[in-house]
Amino acid sequence: LPENIKETFKLVIIGRKGPSYEKYKLRAENLNVDDKVIFTDFIPLEDMPLFYNAAEVLVYPSFYEGFGLPP
Repeated sequence: LPENIKETFKLVIIGRKGPSYEKYKLRAENLNVDDKVIFTDFIPLEDMPLFYNAAEVLVYPSFYEGFGLPP
């Protein structure tokens, strides 16, 4: 990433803290970006627009394709 973005970005990962949580938390620490990565727990659907509206980029992975549209 360009230096100006490295200094200002925050990565917010929303979702339940499942079996991979510790692995990804450790990866962020090993990459020295743990101060830039925020792991939330479950966020109710009605609160998600707050996060969508605050985001500059959205990644929405899915287990199956539903036309690529978030709920």
